[in-house]
Amino acid sequence: MFRGIVFCLFGLLLTAAIGCQINRSFTSMSPSQMLGSKQSRLGIAALERGNLSEAEKHLEDAVKLNKNDVDHRRHYAEVLWQQGKQQEALQQLNEAVKRGGQNSASLHIALAEKYLEIQQYTTVHTNFCGAVICSG
Repeated sequence: MFRGIVFCLFGLLLTAAIGCQINRSFTSMSPSQMLGSKQSRLGIAALERGNLSEAEKHLEDAVKLNKNDVDHRRHYAEVLWQQGKQQEALQQLNEAVKRGGQNSASLHIALAEKYLEIQQYTTVHTNFCGAVICSG
């Protein structure tokens, strides 16, 4: 009997704790952040289907709604890149770094890879020797 009561109380406390965590995660986002996340998910889904124009539209909207979200910008840059809009893609990646991706090694690597792909070796060396290991 005592075990049953303890088990029920533990279950109630666990349920309350989980409910508070779920509620906190939803309430800490502004409406524009929530809409931006939805637009980003729609854009990524369109990208995975190969629909680049739809992906671009959704991800552009996500970036407009959440200007500081580096992940939205990274995905948007990838769509732009795949459409041959290299300078626009580089602008988005550089902006992502400025807006908070300074400590994101994967963001720096993605940006360096893009510069290398278009053979801008000087830009890679100048911009990234502080962030990555460079020789010579």
